[in-house]
Amino acid sequence: MTDSSHEYSFSQALELVDCSESTLRRKLNEQGSSLGATKLKRGWRIPVTTLEALGVLKTVTGHVTGHDRSDETITQTDGLQAENTRLRIEIATLRAENDGLKKLLA
Repeated sequence: MTDSSHEYSFSQALELVDCSESTLRRKLNEQGSSLGATKLKRGWRIPVTTLEALGVLKTVTGHVTGHDRSDETITQTDGLQAENTRLRIEIATLRAENDGLKKLLA
């Protein structure tokens, strides 16, 4: 399960977002600090909530069922996108935990 308070490095965040590196960098420089991200000497620490607030990561929410065929297709697409986002966050979280465990074992 994903911890919503987990923080990501800039490179980890790039794996999660739906924008270019330059767009993410620009948005972080403009609004990142006010939205909870921390700029360190060696890079950023970015909570997932900051990525959502910047609009580069869609918030995972439940989907509404539609009555006609086009609404159903849109709902299925939204559900797949939400699941894809959830899985990308989980993968990045597991990679970060794995890196931490490697450092402990070293």
